[in-house]
Amino acid sequence: MKKNKKDKKIKIDDISKDIIAALKKEIDSDAATGAYGTFLGYEEEHTKYFYKLSAVFDRGSYKVKITYTPNVLLFSNIIDLEYEINGENFLIYDIFNLFDISDFEQYYFSDLSTEAETGEAVRSLLDVAVKYDYDVKKATQEENFEKLKQNRDTDIKNGFNDGMTDEEIKSEVKDCIEMFGVVPNHPVCSYALDTTDSAKLLKKLEKQDKKGKIETLYEKRLLEYLRGGNKFENKNAENKKAFEKTFKKQSFLADSVCFVCGMVFAVVVALIARSIVFSGYELLTYSSFVGNIPIHLPNEGFFGVALGMIMFAGAFVKLFGKTLLSKLVKGDETALQRYEAEKNSENGKKIKPAENIIVIVVLLVIGIAGITFTATNNFGFGENGVKFTSSESFIPETVSYDDLEIYSLKYFISDEENKTEYKNGYAVSNGKGGFYELGEVAPGGETEKRLLSVAEKYGKEIKTVNIAEDIKK
Repeated sequence: MKKNKKDKKIKIDDISKDIIAALKKEIDSDAATGAYGTFLGYEEEHTKYFYKLSAVFDRGSYKVKITYTPNVLLFSNIIDLEYEINGENFLIYDIFNLFDISDFEQYYFSDLSTEAETGEAVRSLLDVAVKYDYDVKKATQEENFEKLKQNRDTDIKNGFNDGMTDEEIKSEVKDCIEMFGVVPNHPVCSYALDTTDSAKLLKKLEKQDKKGKIETLYEKRLLEYLRGGNKFENKNAENKKAFEKTFKKQSFLADSVCFVCGMVFAVVVALIARSIVFSGYELLTYSSFVGNIPIHLPNEGFFGVALGMIMFAGAFVKLFGKTLLSKLVKGDETALQRYEAEKNSENGKKIKPAENIIVIVVLLVIGIAGITFTATNNFGFGENGVKFTSSESFIPETVSYDDLEIYSLKYFISDEENKTEYKNGYAVSNGKGGFYELGEVAPGGETEKRLLSVAEKYGKEIKTVNIAEDIKK
């Protein structure tokens, strides 16, 4: 039976599957002791963009959840501790904020890969749940619960733009969870995320405080904690930095190689296309704008090839970046997932596959247009005539020497208001109003000799006009 596209779910990689198996093994063992409450089983959220597994324990007035979320944008994976009180989810840090508990240990674990690490993380979080059982029970009391909820909602709201409606905030929270695996007020989203040095973290928080940009109670309390001379140990950041350092080098190399290959491809295609279009014709030699280097490309042709290079480079990164990275990381699934996640997200939101395809198509279409412009925007002398793309067409046409008209130009229009005087300007016409502006031609040079030779041989009068557009009149 064919699967409905709506049923498509995010792929769970082998590392995550091993962690899930290890987590369940540890949970089942701990649940059997009865020390952590009544085990209610597992809850699973599995959508197109997001996966989350929760082991749920009932502790009377509230529920404890040990959660696992494979995520590669913040960490490679996260095992976390959550509470469900009166049907709403909270972090242990929300409890700490409510009662101003000076505990800034990191009660979440990331970058796990072995069964032993996973088991230790689960046991540690269950022990923390027991340790703070009294405080959580106090938080369930009506007067405390309302303050708990208000603090959480204010923290979340402060992280978004002023004026957003409750529905818009709810949608942004959903996007944040799908993107990063955590709610916006989680400590991993704070300024403390990547800092391993307490002094540097204090300096960073002080700077943000002066700007009025401390957004959460957690950060405000952490700032006061550090001001008191206390130390903050960021174990997760230390693990993350090691991964980030290697990953950034590998992803930069993959993107750079694809980018350069895309540019080279565009230039090669442009040159091949031009050689086909002007086969049998001798192209004009120009002095490039980068110096007196003779080239067979008018200066405006550089715009086309530059546009093609940039567009194809971008398309190559999107099309082949992950494939090349897979060769560099040699099967590191976490790095590949991280790379794909970064390329498929923008401004904290997922980019749908269809949107990515549209972007690639647009890049290729614009790139092809630039290459086409470069390949066709030229002028060549042939045995019986010339070939050029006239002002009235996008397709090169052949004009016999009998029909060719040659003009001397006085001025070049640089913009609507300014004219630049030519020293020795030329243009040609197909005799039907369509022209090609040759521009400044070297006096006595090869191009001028050819034009004068054609005029003499075919009895052409070289007419003088102010600007090329006057040829149409």
